[in-house]
Amino acid sequence: MRWINVLNKAHSRTVDQHYLTEFEIASECRIPGLWSYQGGLLRSHLLTTEKDEKGLYRYLVQITDVNYNDNDRDEWKNADAEGYYLPGPPSEELMALFGLFFRSRFYLISWSYRELNSNDTILKNLHRFTYITCRPEIHPQIFDLPNTRNWGKDLDDFFDQIRRMPDHLHPKFALACLHYLKALREVGVDQEMVFIRLVSAIECLMPTPQDLPDDPFPEELESFCNPDALKPDAKRSLEDWFYKHRRIRYRFLSFIMRYHASYPLPAEYGYLADEKKMRSCLNTIYTARSKYLHEARPMYLNDLRSQAQGSFINCKPTDPGIIRGQCKWTIGEMLPKSYLFEGLVRHCLLSYLKENSDSTAVKKRL
Repeated sequence: MRWINVLNKAHSRTVDQHYLTEFEIASECRIPGLWSYQGGLLRSHLLTTEKDEKGLYRYLVQITDVNYNDNDRDEWKNADAEGYYLPGPPSEELMALFGLFFRSRFYLISWSYRELNSNDTILKNLHRFTYITCRPEIHPQIFDLPNTRNWGKDLDDFFDQIRRMPDHLHPKFALACLHYLKALREVGVDQEMVFIRLVSAIECLMPTPQDLPDDPFPEELESFCNPDALKPDAKRSLEDWFYKHRRIRYRFLSFIMRYHASYPLPAEYGYLADEKKMRSCLNTIYTARSKYLHEARPMYLNDLRSQAQGSFINCKPTDPGIIRGQCKWTIGEMLPKSYLFEGLVRHCLLSYLKENSDSTAVKKRL
């Protein structure tokens, strides 16, 4: 990941080659404490004691970077189509990791660069973002819960786990975290996009068809057909299907069923402790997502809905279904509340990280 590469360089070069990158970020959650990682090369802390006009607390994140030199040119030689890249500004990577760890939404407000000397001036780059307030009752787990989040509690261990993860897994994990953060940002804005982003987060990490223990196909495509007999476009389509897109739904289900153990189900969804019912619920989510993307069919959401008096009602699994306009959904198409699936995806991402990090002491990478 980029932050690991930056800290590696900061450790290997003299202080006169260092400069500071600062990100001002915001969240609905108040997170006290000070985080200082790797001798202060990566830091973060609460910047405002009160919420701003949007209802957000602000935080300052600082990372020590290094000036470019000719040695960095060698990195370009290793670049290819499968190389590490995360969309958005450099802060997006750290915000995605913070979002997963704290189960909180983060937004970039500004960023700046400055040299580490007394004569330096700071020039900020402002970042405009869309923020829509929503009632916490929609998804209470991601909003401010007193005394549950702190910069100084366990964040070092979380980042150490990422550093211990094999390098070839970093691009997939970072992209999964980014999809997770974007899903959180859609809460109260577009609930269908919440599910779409969360499914994408799992798809970043799910096994290839060949990794499945019960894959009914041989390991090589050539063992049962002759792709060379096809036209080039048909051959590419066949290879893409066989090596990348085959059994996607099953791979999605397999990943969650592998990593969901010990997930604390909300009381109203306790019945999902039954593996068959959990698979059925996940299948409903994946089907709704696929129909939304490929057939433009709206999802049958099950979320808190406001009444005129301001109170809330819930759809229940015993409902007979629903008709809106001339479209009918059966009870089997009703999605669970978004916070159930969001919590499940977060639990699976953290379990995946834990499994793919060494259980021994932190390797001396820096």
